[in-house]
Amino acid sequence: MKNEQARSVLIFGGAGFIGSNLARHMLLRTEAKVHIFDNLSRTGVHHNVEWLRKLAPHRDRLQVTVGDIRDAQLVEKAVSAATEIYHLAAQVAVTTSIADPRLDLEVNVGGAFNVLDAARRCGHRPFLLFTSTNKVYGNLGLPEPIVTPTRYDYPGCPGISESQPLDFHSLMAAPRAPPTSTCMILPGFTACPPWSSACRASPAPGNSGPKTRDGWPISSIRPCNAAQ
Repeated sequence: MKNEQARSVLIFGGAGFIGSNLARHMLLRTEAKVHIFDNLSRTGVHHNVEWLRKLAPHRDRLQVTVGDIRDAQLVEKAVSAATEIYHLAAQVAVTTSIADPRLDLEVNVGGAFNVLDAARRCGHRPFLLFTSTNKVYGNLGLPEPIVTPTRYDYPGCPGISESQPLDFHSLMAAPRAPPTSTCMILPGFTACPPWSSACRASPAPGNSGPKTRDGWPISSIRPCNAAQ
């Protein structure tokens, strides 16, 4: 971004591991104003908020909203001043999705819709990045998968190569929207601290060949998430 001081970065889920590291990157490497929006539901994330406040010597550069993305009015208020939106908020626990599927739906579908709809209606076309599950690959250009008793198989394809190009999609954009109106969906992946063994190149269980686990150091993920 050319005008750093005009940047207003909104991070939904900004108190989480990836969100707080992205906020740190913005505070230390840019002059953007940073607004983190989080319901602080995960244990210990309030420590991340305290950490970020210590990094922001000028209070006007960091804004914290304790709120829920299911609250459409609160989401719309947060989006109203943002030039960039990073949607990292989600209900991520598989066990919770089974025990309370309605909560899972309301947060991950309804909450995401609130963010997208607020961005669509705000009138100033902010950049928006949505990080989804790591099981989303987009349109791979492969035949329809065949359902077998144990798995899905692509005919003539033993698996999805790490070199397979991903097809990023634009969402909810007007057919003639200008290039400045941008929405990207990036498949998520496992983020870990740099000292974690998950970040080392280790063979995936049950695979032969040069496959590695999908663990990435958080220092690699921050620049990927930040708009250029």
